[in-house]
Amino acid sequence: MNIPGIGAKKAAAILAYREQHGAFKSINELTEVKGIGNKMLEKMRPYIGL
Repeated sequence: MNIPGIGAKKAAAILAYREQHGAFKSINELTEVKGIGNKMLEKMRPYIGL
């Protein structure tokens, strides 16, 4: 939730995705999470890494 645009709901969706699919293999895989599209990913990209 420390990433701009990520609140409690999106953070929970990210965690749920990881529980079902395992660790992210690429940053672009975040677009598979409900509520995260390409625009959101581009805003988040400077704050995330694998």
